[in-house]
Amino acid sequence: MGGCLGKGSKMSIDSDLKDLASDNVSGSTELAIKVSRFFVDHAVSGPQVLEALGKSLYSHFSGMGLVRNTILELLEVLSKDGDIDKSAKEIRLRISKQSAKALENAGMLFQDKARVVTISRSSQVEDAIIKHSKNVQMVYVLESRPKLEGVAFYKSLTDNGIEATLVTDASMGIACRKSDFAFVGCDSLLGDGTLIHKIGTLPLFTVMRYFSKSNYAIGIGMKEEAEWAMGKYPQFADHGCEELGIEGGNCINRYFESVPGPLLSGFVNEKGLIQVSQKYA
Repeated sequence: MGGCLGKGSKMSIDSDLKDLASDNVSGSTELAIKVSRFFVDHAVSGPQVLEALGKSLYSHFSGMGLVRNTILELLEVLSKDGDIDKSAKEIRLRISKQSAKALENAGMLFQDKARVVTISRSSQVEDAIIKHSKNVQMVYVLESRPKLEGVAFYKSLTDNGIEATLVTDASMGIACRKSDFAFVGCDSLLGDGTLIHKIGTLPLFTVMRYFSKSNYAIGIGMKEEAEWAMGKYPQFADHGCEELGIEGGNCINRYFESVPGPLLSGFVNEKGLIQVSQKYA
């Protein structure tokens, strides 16, 4: 019976596909690694099967540029009958190198003592704040509904000895008044400068701009989806109302949203600090 669950079997593919599609906890880096392993594990299924599965996953992960770009790259390797295992390892190494360089470049934002406001829980934001903590005076962390990952982020920062204050999303105006700049992660950066990030980023950046303050995001080149623009980007998935505490009824429950390029002051990646608002205004 165990043979039915071997890599490449329909049961194994269905199980792994379900795990990927239902994962709404892992960040984009972890999901990209999982996707690359999915391609490696199921390469024996044949190029046609893997191509169909890859295209399905690509559509599913709207909003997560790193995951989608990983899929596109592996699909191209597949179309050329290339070495999937070798390519997957190369992708993982490239992600690691780009992330390390972006983390170093984030120091450009922390040359003086800063009070920062953020939303969601970006691993890159967390690593940058911890690395440059000597110049972090306070981090105001929005609770980040509906999954409340901001609460977990707040606990992680305080566990690392960093001064942090948890703020309800509805009270972001208070945090914005107290902060020097907003600093968030990046799920995708589109060709017109649009930032794709967790829901709540648009009002956060809008309020910060109202108070004449700056908004920064950190990411890597592999998160850029240059062929897309805000008006043509695939719609983000709607999730169940039960996550908001109601069964049935009407609700809008999305995890991502689009932020126009002119609201983004700068974007930190492996190349440095890019002045996005000037380029796309």
